[in-house]
Amino acid sequence: MSADERFVAFVLTTLDTGGAEGQFALLAAALAARGHRVEVTCLGCSSPLATSLRATGVTVYELGARTPSSLRNAWRLVCGFASTVVRWRGDTPRVVHGVLLHGYIFGAFAARLAGVPAVVASRRSLGAFKAHRPLLLGLERLATRCTDVVVANSAAVRQDTLERERLDPAIVRVIHNGLAPFVDVPDARERLRRGLRTSVEMPVAVMVANLIAYKGHDVLLPAWRHVLERHPTAMLWLVGEGPERGRLETLAHTLGIETQIRFAGSRVDVRELLAAADVLVHASREEGFSNAILEGMAAGLPVVATAVGGNPEAVVEGETGVLVPADDAVALASAIDQVIDNSTVSRAWGTAGRARVAASFTIDQMVAAYEMLYAELLIRKGQA
Repeated sequence: MSADERFVAFVLTTLDTGGAEGQFALLAAALAARGHRVEVTCLGCSSPLATSLRATGVTVYELGARTPSSLRNAWRLVCGFASTVVRWRGDTPRVVHGVLLHGYIFGAFAARLAGVPAVVASRRSLGAFKAHRPLLLGLERLATRCTDVVVANSAAVRQDTLERERLDPAIVRVIHNGLAPFVDVPDARERLRRGLRTSVEMPVAVMVANLIAYKGHDVLLPAWRHVLERHPTAMLWLVGEGPERGRLETLAHTLGIETQIRFAGSRVDVRELLAAADVLVHASREEGFSNAILEGMAAGLPVVATAVGGNPEAVVEGETGVLVPADDAVALASAIDQVIDNSTVSRAWGTAGRARVAASFTIDQMVAAYEMLYAELLIRKGQA
């Protein structure tokens, strides 16, 4: 089968730094490496992720309008939509796969107008954020009528999607996220700690998440004050950037713990940072299926996470880490203390977490699952 006969087109809202964007960049590059012809249409603007995708042989179109938040953006979206339909009519993908809310709405309508055989949409998070957006909810319902399969990245997201959108369970599948192989970096611990003004002896907890409200950093910081009562030299690395940074820096100062926190910002060396830490913490109030948790487990870190969304599908309580209720700073602090206090248990959990990722959450498994889904759809449509 030629590459044109295996033509997959993705539509993403953005190619910014984020879990969903990173997952589908991995998927697109892996499909291209397996002989598929792959195209990505991004509603937003240029980003380093777009550049890295092009280097793997993936064609990337950027429309320069993330959402219709202004007349200029709305016009760019309309023009981009029209040009995408025309392009796909002349060179029709076999599968169009939309990712993130605006991406899968745009992708479904454009695909049907262009006569694309198979249309897939991904749900990557719990749907509470859509509750007070009636226009988008209406467009989503119409787009879903144009969609053959909805893919959730966890059983929790699937259940949430079924309950909120009242879809036929037969069209909603689960394909978990996958990771590329984790390569140990021998000097990471000393080098990264030196760069973040952290001694080799200090216990280090790391949280990798954009600094946005639902990620729960405002719960983690009071929990960290409790941790410091027992472990005064412990250090917390917050990896990520976002609109909550100023408020969190103020909170750290108010709590008197700013000297034991490093706001590391957005980083390209996240895997090395994980290798230099001792425990991964994830304090989110809601979650689809956390890439950060998988990355921490792959790095051999024990995990302390909130028992929300798909987190319990990744973390095995008492085997790879500890699950705590959301918005409970005391329980979060106690679990972190447990890991720091017992190095034997924490090492065992880290080893078990790494084995779990290797067994269940690899990029090869994820890519194979999507290839099987696309092939099944095309057979059903008589397009195989």
